[in-house]
Amino acid sequence: MSNAGDGVDIPEQLLVLLRDFELALVTAGVDFWARRIGEIRPAIAAGDPYAVQRLFTSFGGSGSLNDLQLDGDAHRMKSEIYLIAGETWRQIRHAN
Repeated sequence: MSNAGDGVDIPEQLLVLLRDFELALVTAGVDFWARRIGEIRPAIAAGDPYAVQRLFTSFGGSGSLNDLQLDGDAHRMKSEIYLIAGETWRQIRHAN
């Protein structure tokens, strides 16, 4: 596990899911979001708490990750990432 610098551990599962999700997005031709995940993942791994916030907020609004129509494993990963990122961001916010 990585640490967000404020005592909150970043689940290793989140980092693995992000890596796999990025590859799934590349395969699906969703280049914008593949690049975005590729930028956010190393920042989260380095313990940047605001990268977790950027990830979580990427699920809201027009043109967000929620708007992507994905099948199978990619859809499952997107859902799991949302849940883990949301819980991690809540823990970070409450730790401060």
